[in-house]
Amino acid sequence: MKYSFSSIAVTLVVSTLISVVQAAPSLRIADGDKSIQGDSVALGLRIVGGDQSAQGDFPYFVEMGGCGGTLIAPDTVLFAAHCDDYTGRQVIVGAYEKKTVDHGAVIRYCDEWAKHSDYGIGGQVNNDFALCKLDEPVFVDESHVKLVWNEDSTVPATDDDLIVMGMGRLAEGGNTPNFLHDVTVPVVSNEDCNSMYSNQITGQMLCAGFPEGKKDSCQGDSGGPIVKRELQDDGTFVDFHVGVVSFGDGCARENKPGVYARTSAASLFIRETACNEFNSIASFCDEDSSKPIQITDVVPVSCDEVELDVSVTTDAYPSETRWLIYDKKTKINIMERQYYLPKHQNDHTVCVKKHRCYIFDITDSYGDGLCYQPDECGSYLLRTLGEDPFVTGDGDFETEETAKFCVDFHGKMVNRLTKLTPKQKRKLKKQRRAISKRAKKAALKAARKQARKQATKNEKEDANNDISE
Repeated sequence: MKYSFSSIAVTLVVSTLISVVQAAPSLRIADGDKSIQGDSVALGLRIVGGDQSAQGDFPYFVEMGGCGGTLIAPDTVLFAAHCDDYTGRQVIVGAYEKKTVDHGAVIRYCDEWAKHSDYGIGGQVNNDFALCKLDEPVFVDESHVKLVWNEDSTVPATDDDLIVMGMGRLAEGGNTPNFLHDVTVPVVSNEDCNSMYSNQITGQMLCAGFPEGKKDSCQGDSGGPIVKRELQDDGTFVDFHVGVVSFGDGCARENKPGVYARTSAASLFIRETACNEFNSIASFCDEDSSKPIQITDVVPVSCDEVELDVSVTTDAYPSETRWLIYDKKTKINIMERQYYLPKHQNDHTVCVKKHRCYIFDITDSYGDGLCYQPDECGSYLLRTLGEDPFVTGDGDFETEETAKFCVDFHGKMVNRLTKLTPKQKRKLKKQRRAISKRAKKAALKAARKQARKQATKNEKEDANNDISE
């Protein structure tokens, strides 16, 4: 199995890797930190036998650093469970060129992550689905192509042509392209696919590829979409998301089609997770699912007490860097982030409370801080809005650096807190009661909305049952 390791030692014995590859299906992940020397090790591969995609052909594609994903709602990404937990990690929505935010791509972070509860049950990578709730929604241009995730178990049919896309290598052990690639492959029946995969293919999977191989998805494409494209009367396209890139035996080999998690098998998981757990703004979570979500429907998130600015500039190996801010007293995490874009300044707004102390903890998995070379370092700083930086770092540390800071009654960063006066205590208590009241009101409104959704759903189901009877 070709795994992605974030900190595999350079001295890892090659024969060990070979024995692992022969042991199990190849999960289609890739990685690129300096511990495996980026492109020099054949652990991460891409679309095989395809072509460079045209800009704007797949605006919903999400680059996730070793995996791909699909924006199925403005704030929700569907990808593969075997890509692992993405909480706090940076992703690029609308990616076209590797590791850039050019061509209209935007940076987002996975604030919440959930994998299918039955992942791995009934097969090593059965139900290979995961969802990521983005920190902010993204509204892609649908004037050329619109994505719809498929819920029809009869779609796709055997021999249907599907398009799979990704940003992995161009051949097994080959080079890495700088741009998104795609390839068209036909659906292979599960019965035929099982004869090639020793009965490993379940009803939650689908297969696609040619008998002679030569065209396929590969490592580095994991989690990305395979779609059925349909031309509309007005010349636009609708792409039906029918599968998630999951695994295969090598890449583009004869009689070894790519294996995908079948999207229709995840309908319940997607709806329950996105709508109930993530409280997504997805149109499929609304009673009137035909009504598109507009950017004006999104209420901007504002801090109730104090806004803290955090700026981190990465080095050439950003995936090694992770930081978090947590409450010193309660130990509750306020925010955590891990990066993908190299040598990039990343700015964040963190909501903190007055008269509290916090810990900022930044780590580097390789042990060289934010410094790729002695004279090529990143940096970080923390400050409250409009103030000079209070916590700073030049990136020259080894595995970890921490800083304690407090936010006083006036919302300024200080080294330690002073005792509040009785008047200040009353004022802060009053402010927090008002905040709590607003939060309870918002929660009640959300609960009522969810109840209306469920009632509407039940009414529709009852009506359908009456018709069928």
